[in-house]
Amino acid sequence: MIKRALNILFITFLGLIGVYLMLLGGFLVYLGDSLYYVLAGIAALAVAVLHARGSVLAVKLYGVFLLLTLVWGLYESDGAFFSLLPRLAMWLVL
Repeated sequence: MIKRALNILFITFLGLIGVYLMLLGGFLVYLGDSLYYVLAGIAALAVAVLHARGSVLAVKLYGVFLLLTLVWGLYESDGAFFSLLPRLAMWLVL
């Protein structure tokens, strides 16, 4: 029972993160920033939906998303660890 409730809480949290990133990422694109946050929001929302359906694709999509986030983070931070850490920390914890 508790495991199911925590699972629903995680799916809801991930979905809300996805919506938040899509909306505010869209505003950043409007200001001239990169599309990363919009795409990250779409990926988070897709993972939440796939996970809610019980699909194994959720794990695979999240893995691809983490890999692409690492590539983006390395590009943005020029490989500096303390600049890379904030770009990856939340996604690695989730």
